[in-house]
Amino acid sequence: LRAQQTAATIAAPHGLEVKTAGSLNECDVGQWEGMDWETIERDFPEEYRHFQSNPAENGYVGGESYRDVAKRVNPVFAELLDRHAGETIVVVAHNVVNRVYLASLMGLPLKQAPGIRQASCGVNVIRHNSKETVLTKLNSTFHLDGLLPA
Repeated sequence: LRAQQTAATIAAPHGLEVKTAGSLNECDVGQWEGMDWETIERDFPEEYRHFQSNPAENGYVGGESYRDVAKRVNPVFAELLDRHAGETIVVVAHNVVNRVYLASLMGLPLKQAPGIRQASCGVNVIRHNSKETVLTKLNSTFHLDGLLPA
C-alpha cells in the first residue's frame, strides 16, 4: 500500500496511471511479520544468526530468502527495462526488493545485499540500453533536503 501511495504521488502531477507488478511485492518475512529484530533474535536465536550470516541462503522463517526474492524480481525488472527501452519509468518498491536487484546490478553476492543502504523515499537511477544496464545513482535523497529533521 505504501509503495502504491508513493507511486500515485509521483504519477499525479504527470497525469499518469499507476500500474502494479505483483512480483515486485516486498519480501515475505513469514513468521517474523510485525516483529522487531530484538524480538526475533530473542525468540528465534539460531534462525536469526543464520539469517544474519547469509540471508541469500537462509530466509526468513516461513518466508523467503534473498535468493527467492531475486528469482522473483530480477526477471520483472529486466522485462520492464526491455519493454520501456528509451523511456523514463519509475518503479516504487520496498527495501529488500531494491537491495536484491541493486546487488545484481553492482555484481555483489546476495549475501551482501543487506549492506546496500536504502533510505525511505531514496532514489536509485538506472540507465538501460541494448548493451548494458548501469546503476548511475544510489540512494539519492536530494529531493528530501529540508523536509526531514536533521
